[in-house]
Amino acid sequence: MSRVTANPRYRAGLTLATAALLLFCAWTAWLLLSIQDARVAQGQRVVALAAVDAVQDQLARGSDHQEQALASWRGAVDQLSIRAGRLVPGNCGPRAALAFQVALARVDRPAPPLSDDKRTELADAMLALERALQLESAALGRELEDRVSSLFMVAIGAIVLAMTTLLFSWWTLASRERLRGMGERLARQARVDYLTGVWNRRMVIGLLERELARSARLGLPVSVVMYDLDHFKGINDTLGHAAGDRVLVDVSATVAALLRGYDLLGRLGDEPTAPRLSTELGEELVGRYGGEEFLVVLPGHDLEHGQLVAERLRLAIEALPTLADQGARVTASFGVAASMAGARVVAGDLIHAADSALYQAKEQGRNRVVVQPEPLEGPMWS
Repeated sequence: MSRVTANPRYRAGLTLATAALLLFCAWTAWLLLSIQDARVAQGQRVVALAAVDAVQDQLARGSDHQEQALASWRGAVDQLSIRAGRLVPGNCGPRAALAFQVALARVDRPAPPLSDDKRTELADAMLALERALQLESAALGRELEDRVSSLFMVAIGAIVLAMTTLLFSWWTLASRERLRGMGERLARQARVDYLTGVWNRRMVIGLLERELARSARLGLPVSVVMYDLDHFKGINDTLGHAAGDRVLVDVSATVAALLRGYDLLGRLGDEPTAPRLSTELGEELVGRYGGEEFLVVLPGHDLEHGQLVAERLRLAIEALPTLADQGARVTASFGVAASMAGARVVAGDLIHAADSALYQAKEQGRNRVVVQPEPLEGPMWS
């Protein structure tokens, strides 16, 4: 699990959003069911009103239609599930139930012929029932409208919640990518020389130590080439530090381009991007060791091959056109040292040997390669 998803705030926010979404879904389901029930109840009231209208219509036709009026009344009672003066819940509301109870108390399934008083009582009961049903229908209609409006508001809330959740997820992912990018940049700045883009001193020495251990185990030699730019301080003093930086960048790019995919180049000096920067074992390395000192690690190379590589790099640097328009010439001096095949050599000893050879190259006139006479010996890997 990534650090972002493991963050308690992220998990709490996601849980809250999920709970709110489930609550909205449950509320929406309840509203839909209640709207359906309200529509059914509204339909039952319409049926009840139709039955009451039928009774009133028969009563209005006079005594000749008493039989039909009583039949309509019994049908209305049966339609509304009236039994022994009790109303089945769901067919009508409290007003209609009370009106039916009053009607049943007055005329509970009367038999013809109806007296004038009975007919009047039945007509009054039907009128009261009709008014009660109309009032309840109006109230139910308003309730249905309110629930539909609530459902609409719930739908809007669900949409807003979904959009908020999506925006929160997008922001979280974007923050995670931004943090990851910052972490990668910080990690790179801790390993790479900011100016030349090659490995810095700490990184190139660490990689050299790993390479020496691997090569000793495999019975292979490791050679290192240390080079220093000649009269570099004079370039900075006469042409400015911008010109000096341009020399460092051009030289580093030239050297990195000439190395194998498994050679290592590092700058052994002041603390970005080299053509090849890999931490895989067995690869050539280049790193910055000092202000204008660089270290090249050549896995599998003995002294002879290290000298050949150093000479090739020296010629390439000498041929650089950098600062030629300002009358300056860029050259470098090289020192080469190597470990004996299979010997366990300390990285510091190998670097010191290459540095001593570089010092001799400076003493002998610069722009040359000096090689240690013998590879460094050490305990053999067993």
